[in-house]
Amino acid sequence: MHKIINKRFKSNLIDSVEVLLLPNNEGMAIKLYNYRRELVLKSNLSKGEQQVYISALMKALIKEGSHKVPVFIDTPLGRLDMSHRNNLTQLYYPDLSHQVVLLSTDTEIV
Repeated sequence: MHKIINKRFKSNLIDSVEVLLLPNNEGMAIKLYNYRRELVLKSNLSKGEQQVYISALMKALIKEGSHKVPVFIDTPLGRLDMSHRNNLTQLYYPDLSHQVVLLSTDTEIV
């Protein structure tokens, strides 16, 4: 069990996720809901929240896939505060895949 470092986390932002596989291998549709079961539009998320959403989606796809794949991520932390950066670098990226390469700026990771 990992400790959550950021105490300002918006715990009521997303409560559940619905993933629908589209017909004819056209991909998937993902819907996000808050605790009141109201649809949360991804376009209404802040840029940092969108980055965390994409990171969670990427991890789910990698974990559900049948192959080990290396992951390359370009400037993954630029829109996040220090607390979220610490959470991702300490708790998320080490467990993301067997090989993770972060291409960051000098202001993202110190």
